Amino acid sequence: MTNYSIDLTKSIDKLELSKEIKELLKSNKICSLYELVKKNKNNLKKIGLNPNQISQVEIQLQLNGLDLNMKH
Repeated sequence: MTNYSIDLTKSIDKLELSKEIKELLKSNKICSLYELVKKNKNNLKKIGLNPNQISQVEIQLQLNGLDLNMKH
């Protein structure tokens, strides 16, 4: 089992993202880090995030040793 620097069951609120991004994610039932890392860029684009917002999400995940489209 892979060790992550952050617990995947934690809320996306643990990431330093704008309120707008967090609200968009939550309104699409992406509330935990686990739910977020299963998504890819296209998934995030389809829910309404723009490329800059997607980059912000990626950066925040990477700062915590995570990334989009992770397999579990």
